[in-house]
Amino acid sequence: MVFVDKEGTRIHASVGEQLIKKFEDDLTEGDAMVVQLFKVYDAIVDYRTSTHPYKIGFFHTTFLAKADDFPSEVPEKYFADYHYFFGEKFDNSCLVDVIGQIVNFGSLDNKLIKGKDNMKLLIELRDQNNVKMMCTLWGHHAKQVYNYSMSNMSTMIICVIKFSAIKEWKVFNGFFFSLSRIILLNIYYLWIIFRLLSYFI
Repeated sequence: MVFVDKEGTRIHASVGEQLIKKFEDDLTEGDAMVVQLFKVYDAIVDYRTSTHPYKIGFFHTTFLAKADDFPSEVPEKYFADYHYFFGEKFDNSCLVDVIGQIVNFGSLDNKLIKGKDNMKLLIELRDQNNVKMMCTLWGHHAKQVYNYSMSNMSTMIICVIKFSAIKEWKVFNGFFFSLSRIILLNIYYLWIIFRLLSYFI
């Protein structure tokens, strides 16, 4: 899981298998919590959820309580600049957030991978600087984006991808996204997207 503080800074946190039953009812996505009596150690994993060098681990004595004074919104500071993906400092070991307008999408293809059907979709995203990037989506994310895009072709669609693992896909000169969450916002139906419009206009 990932914790975020009032400044929007993220840190990875984990609960050991033997402690899951103790804490699972107290940890709900979106809740603001006070966490005390925990350990901090080096974040050495294949895919890090943030660039923070450390991560939090729970003890049996770790204390959790609701935080009443936590802000309802925190700064979003993990959206990756598209130029970052094509630079020499690109680090694909760290999960990133991506936001962009869907300007083009292909057909929904079914690929047989290790004997199992897997949906695949190629999309093109545009950022606020008019930089475009090709992305390959897989599985139910591919189907979700395709169905939503087909139903809302007459309006601007903003795609927000959270905690994506990215690998370069040289055949398409683009990137393969392995996603944990994807959010599609349509400016015609959702007024909240107007907060993001200045990002693209």
